[in-house]
Amino acid sequence: MMSKRNHNHAIPDQTAVEPDPERELIARVEATLRQQNDYLTALHETALNIMNRLDVNDLLQAIIERAGALIGTQQGYIYLLDNDGTQMSMKIVTGDFFRNSLGHFIGRGEGLAGRVWQTGLPLAVDDYSAWQGRSHHYDVYSTLHATVGVPLKSGSEVVGILGLIYEQSGLRFSNEEIVLLGQFAELASIALDNARLYTAVQQELTERKQTEEQLRLLSSAVRSSSEAIIITGAEPVDELGILVLYANDAYYRITGHNPEEIIGQPASVLRSATINTEVERHVATAMMGQQSVRFETLNHKKDGTPFWAEFTFEPIKDEAGKPIHWVAVMRDVTEHRQYEQQLLYLSSHDYLTDLPNRRALEERLAQVVARIHPSEESALMFIDLDNFKEINDTTPLGHDAGDQALKIIAHLLNRRLLDDDMLARIGGDEFAVLLDRTTMKRAEQIANRLSAAVARQPFTIAGHQFHISLSLGLVAISGQQSARTVLFQADTAMYIAKKQGGNRVIVYKSTD
Repeated sequence: MMSKRNHNHAIPDQTAVEPDPERELIARVEATLRQQNDYLTALHETALNIMNRLDVNDLLQAIIERAGALIGTQQGYIYLLDNDGTQMSMKIVTGDFFRNSLGHFIGRGEGLAGRVWQTGLPLAVDDYSAWQGRSHHYDVYSTLHATVGVPLKSGSEVVGILGLIYEQSGLRFSNEEIVLLGQFAELASIALDNARLYTAVQQELTERKQTEEQLRLLSSAVRSSSEAIIITGAEPVDELGILVLYANDAYYRITGHNPEEIIGQPASVLRSATINTEVERHVATAMMGQQSVRFETLNHKKDGTPFWAEFTFEPIKDEAGKPIHWVAVMRDVTEHRQYEQQLLYLSSHDYLTDLPNRRALEERLAQVVARIHPSEESALMFIDLDNFKEINDTTPLGHDAGDQALKIIAHLLNRRLLDDDMLARIGGDEFAVLLDRTTMKRAEQIANRLSAAVARQPFTIAGHQFHISLSLGLVAISGQQSARTVLFQADTAMYIAKKQGGNRVIVYKSTD
């Protein structure tokens, strides 16, 4: 709770800046949103990058570099299973630490990489040099600190290990980083499978079969993705237009449709199924420019349930740069949107009483001042609770008791106001009421009614009973003052009421 201001003069001095729990809460929510959004965006962009790489060496280099970029380290390695399946050798490294370790072999269960091979699960060690399970075959590993390894799989079989390290002592891999690296390794495993398969069959296929195989590989690569993926052709088929060739399980799970309704049908069926006219407009723009496009839109499932979706449309091009397929990636971002709405709400409401906060009051007051005509009347009321400090000092609950009292008083005041009247908590034990299009006569009646309601209402908190009174300052809004002046005048009137003993209403009188 904010502490009371200390008034030493008839005109209030500038109050000291105090910690603001509301802003701290908003900052924490905003930081969490940014981190979640950064992780999701990085994983999404990385997946699109590696899925187009069919050369194994090029893909391995991209995997290790992208993994390091996701986590924030330049030191890493990839072990791959040898042809006989009895050992793994280090095939690629990044950074200087493992530069001389290329070609090193490990057996199943040996060291961290061998344990990951044996269990098929990610493993992180905060200090490898002190870890009892470390490999003793290579002295260089005795200086390692934080290290993590995740499996690269083909189906259920571990075919490789992706490892990263932090060179600096004291650093460790967080749970979030391990989960993110595991998700990336799943995508990298699919890409590695596809690249190897593509290399094996490339020389035996005709140009047409090569194109079909690329589509099949891409379908396999995205089948287990948590994001919905749709693949269409690029050339119209007679009067039907382009056809839908593939949709993964995530698409059916998110939208509620089944393959019979989508596969082999003209892409126009997506309009009546999931995709709306806004999506069609973006798709048309992408196809005309033969470029990728990314956007968010409100979408609907088969049963009509709305959800927010982020779409990415990406062309798959041949060697001449001509699109041969289009890939649509759809991600359900409803939860992220809800976080944004929550953040927006918290920015304009008091975290304790759920009333509008000072920022919301000032914005509404500025609108009233800018709009008001000489023939209209409005008023602003500032309210301060008399002797409120006693509640915090008397009960064993301390500030928690004061918080309970503020909630009770906020509810009591709100019940006695009309829907058009704006009650706000502006800090500590101070409230304000903006009475738009209200005569001063009615404003004074409301002020006296609020004062009487609180004065005759005993409050029992933690076994202690209290009587609270109000000091109210009231000022007419004529349209001649600025919003800041109106706030100052209401605050001044409230201070005078408090200086005269409290439990009273003072109407501000200009000295001009």
